[in-house]
Amino acid sequence: MGICKYCSKPAGLFRDRHKECEEKFLEEKRRKEVKAESDKKEIISVAEAVALGKCTIEELKTKLMSISESFDEFNRKRFLIEAWERAANHCLEESILSKEEESSLMAFLNAFSMKQDDADHEGAYTKLAQAAILRDLMEGKVPQRMTVQGSLPFIFKKDEKLVWLFKGVKYFEPKTTRSFVGGSHGVSIRIARGIYYRVGAFKGHPVETTQTMQLDTGMLGITDQHIYFAGGAISFRVPYGKIVTVTPHSDGISIQRDAANAKPQSFIVGDGWFINNLVANLSKL
Repeated sequence: MGICKYCSKPAGLFRDRHKECEEKFLEEKRRKEVKAESDKKEIISVAEAVALGKCTIEELKTKLMSISESFDEFNRKRFLIEAWERAANHCLEESILSKEEESSLMAFLNAFSMKQDDADHEGAYTKLAQAAILRDLMEGKVPQRMTVQGSLPFIFKKDEKLVWLFKGVKYFEPKTTRSFVGGSHGVSIRIARGIYYRVGAFKGHPVETTQTMQLDTGMLGITDQHIYFAGGAISFRVPYGKIVTVTPHSDGISIQRDAANAKPQSFIVGDGWFINNLVANLSKL
């Protein structure tokens, strides 16, 4: 005699469940899943409103307490991070990040003891920091939000301030190569035994080809006075006063220095919009 896996009562020969018990179990499972999804949406909705300063943190904590049995601590934290990311992206899409929006978003992180790594899982924290830096620059202030652990390969000047640091930056310069085309072997005329005079021989005319090539990979430091690059083989700094043009790209920028025989220098950082606005505003200070 088999025993029902749901009610632990006899289920009949060669059977391990009652049909009614299984249907009841599946219905209850569906009900819990629907409620869990509803609770999740409600948590994220309220949490996003709190991060945007439209609700109080106390309201969110009360809501979390009321559905504490639906989710474990891991999932509750995951929902709060998702809500914060949505709020941050909303602020960044609408307009320039305001001080009030930044304050509200940071208060949310502090209230729930969230670390920078938690909030930056999808890059939202980095974007928030970048937006705050651009806001400071537009107000004529030199941002001092960048903190670096360990040493840097740059030697800054006195009172120079690091604004942003890009890592894994690809550095490109145009390189010209020369080749010869249209060569001829000419005609050999015998003058004496074992001696020949060749006429009409030439290598062809030179053709120059210019290609933009990656020369190095390294760190790109953006300060209030210079652009620094330090790679495995190439290192230099460029003062803003020596930059003639800045060309934006989807993933970086190119600069042209005011110097004899200067070549365009390109930096691929992954975020062309930010570095272009960063350099453009810093050069105006």
